[in-house]
Amino acid sequence: MPEDSTLLRAVKTLNPVPTGEVPVSATLREEIRARIDAEADTVPTADVVPRPISRPTRRILAGAAAAVLLLVGVFTLIPQNSPEAYASWTATPTELAPAGLEEMAELCPPSEIPLGQEMVEVTPTIAEQRGDYRMMLSVADAGYQWCFVMPDPEAEGGVQRGAEGVAWPPEQSIEPEGPGEVTFLEGGTQEPFPDLGPLTMAVGTAGSDVTSVRVTTADGSFADATVADGWWIVWFPGEVEFAGSLTVTTTDGEQTEVPAQSALG
Repeated sequence: MPEDSTLLRAVKTLNPVPTGEVPVSATLREEIRARIDAEADTVPTADVVPRPISRPTRRILAGAAAAVLLLVGVFTLIPQNSPEAYASWTATPTELAPAGLEEMAELCPPSEIPLGQEMVEVTPTIAEQRGDYRMMLSVADAGYQWCFVMPDPEAEGGVQRGAEGVAWPPEQSIEPEGPGEVTFLEGGTQEPFPDLGPLTMAVGTAGSDVTSVRVTTADGSFADATVADGWWIVWFPGEVEFAGSLTVTTTDGEQTEVPAQSALG
């Protein structure tokens, strides 16, 4: 290589480190090593230098952390006081077609209710579904009978049912006063499925122009009744108190508040 090359000229200008001097970086490294050696007798090595975590362990820890985050998300989304009984209940029902009404009639007990010393025959009229639970209303001139049916794989036929009838003197009228009016017959709190606790149902009659009946409870919750063939029926999970009025909608779209007073006195 020529002595006057650019590379040689650049190298000649550098100041070599004296052989008797130690670079500052090397001095710091030696000091750190000395401190570590001095503390080795008093501090366990595992506390000073963490033990490397193997790759399988890292995967397990990562999965556990994800599971904890998912669990936190679940508890955040589900209210702590969410009732387990009748959990699939919905405020808006699905009215069952005639085939569903026939099926309910086969599942429910004999369609008669006692009136004094006689048995009064009732006719299946309304069948509705709220979540996993179905309800049927059978009526007569002097009474009605409701029947609940729920899925139950351990019961005979795969369902569990509970029913009760209400009768009143034949001379007592429960007909609404006009086509846009309703009557309120409070069925009250029942317990057809002891394992699930009580429920509260209400039933009434409806004029020919009534298309919907909304029932509100004292705590502000509500549910829409199933309306058919001059009757309406609704139920709520648990023991609830009804508010003082019903919201009635008629065929012309008009909504009115009707007092929720029992027509049976």
